[in-house]
Amino acid sequence: MALGDLIYNAFGDYGDIGVMLGIFLIFLIDSLLFPMFPEMFFIVGYNYNPIPEFGVFLVLTAMVAELTGSFTLYYIVKHVKVPARIEKIANSYMKFLMVSDEKIILLNRITHMVPYVGAFIAIVSTWNLKKCAAYIALGCVVKYSVILMASNFFLGFFSGTTATLVTMAVIFVCLCICTAYSIINKKRMGIE
Repeated sequence: MALGDLIYNAFGDYGDIGVMLGIFLIFLIDSLLFPMFPEMFFIVGYNYNPIPEFGVFLVLTAMVAELTGSFTLYYIVKHVKVPARIEKIANSYMKFLMVSDEKIILLNRITHMVPYVGAFIAIVSTWNLKKCAAYIALGCVVKYSVILMASNFFLGFFSGTTATLVTMAVIFVCLCICTAYSIINKKRMGIE
């Protein structure tokens, strides 16, 4: 059983609050430890109670979880001595990107160019923390609001289950395209 399923099974019986707690944990794990494809869980969570008010609460929950995860990772990396080699790789990687300041956090919403944003904020210590927090929050709100609108759009044309599957398929295709672009761009820059 996948970790996301385990989380949903543990909290699903607690209604909207349980779904929000599940979303919080999935987004926290995604930003702090390892990728969880939170977009898919977000859609499933929203379809539990597909009304705009619940969608707003889910977006806010996702935003708080991402801020918590990113800045927890920031704190950990800032207080643990990062090997000079890793710091050098991270700094050189940032120089190759189209945008090498805090705005990369917004671009990262479309194509995952920077893994573990909190660690990069700590390593590239010239970034303004308030801007980083604002970009994480803004990016999260915009991305997941668009996902909610897509989900509502498909709910207007299909039944609940079909709408969920179509929305997931569209997001999966977008994620695949963005991931492919990211991999091609990293290879072109000579970064593994």
